[in-house]
Amino acid sequence: MANQESIDILLKAVDLWKKAADNPTEKQYRDTVSLIQLAIKKSSEPLSIGHSMLAQIHFDMDNFGAAWDASEQGLILDPHDYKSQLIRVIIAFAYANEAQGHAQEQRGGLFGVIGGVFRSKGFTENYRAGQKLGEALASGIAPNRLKKLFNEELKKLLAVFQYMCTNGCQASDFLEFASRLTKLADGIYENSKLLDSRVNIYDLIANAPTERIECETEDEQQLVETTQLIAEGRTV
Repeated sequence: MANQESIDILLKAVDLWKKAADNPTEKQYRDTVSLIQLAIKKSSEPLSIGHSMLAQIHFDMDNFGAAWDASEQGLILDPHDYKSQLIRVIIAFAYANEAQGHAQEQRGGLFGVIGGVFRSKGFTENYRAGQKLGEALASGIAPNRLKKLFNEELKKLLAVFQYMCTNGCQASDFLEFASRLTKLADGIYENSKLLDSRVNIYDLIANAPTERIECETEDEQQLVETTQLIAEGRTV
């Protein structure tokens, strides 16, 4: 377990980022990142949640390269960190979609739908985010390679979801993950043909094993069932 000092620093970072709300300044961004990096350095053991937090904050600030790197570090420490893996899927999808030439005419709808996955600053400003992603393609990665990268990252994300359901989790975690997966699938299926035809995200959610999902109330049990029915309905 991480030592108390590093946990206290992380909490200060969380508090600072909450105060920044939806319009953080460059200083608030840098200060929050500095606190998290310090917490990681001072931790008595590898701090996967710190890297996951960095990935989310960089993502929110449109710093997609840093978000990608931070998510990679977090997943090395915790391969089942679905938030970091989800960030990688969204970034890989956006890159691949732009490279395939789909995003120019569909950018508003694409980033609007996927923005709901995180409610993040970066993806609510749809056009600007898409523009930054397009500029990042100057690296010259071939479109087919980006499509392959997206599908590889997506399969990892779905494997994390299956692991969570099979090995047990809190109903709140299942509901959050399933909701984000559904929103992600809505954006992908509506705007792109990048997805491997053998992958059906809705079907995976609808048929996920729920025997080991821990529901604290009858309402949670009903929400789990409703979530799966909604996913099944998407396949009709």
